[in-house]
Amino acid sequence: MKKLWFIEIWEEEREVFKSLIGHLISFLIVLGALLLINFIISISNLHADKKEILEKIDFWGIVLTLVILTTSFISKLTLLP
Repeated sequence: MKKLWFIEIWEEEREVFKSLIGHLISFLIVLGALLLINFIISISNLHADKKEILEKIDFWGIVLTLVILTTSFISKLTLLP
C-alpha cells in the first residue's frame, strides 16, 4: 500500500518538514482565535471609538503572531544539524 507523500516525509523524520507543519498549525490556531475575536468585535454594539481601538489591538496581535512564529521557524531552520 502506497503512503501519502507527507506521511512518508514525516516518517523519515525530516525536521524541516515537522517544524514547518508545527509552526503552520500554531499560526493557524492563533490566527483563527484572533479572527474570531475580530468577528465578535465587529458584531458587538460598542461605540465606534472603542471598536476602532479593539480592532487595532487585534490587527497588531495578528501581525505580532506572524512575526514571532516566522522568527521562531527561521531560527529552528538555522539551528538544525
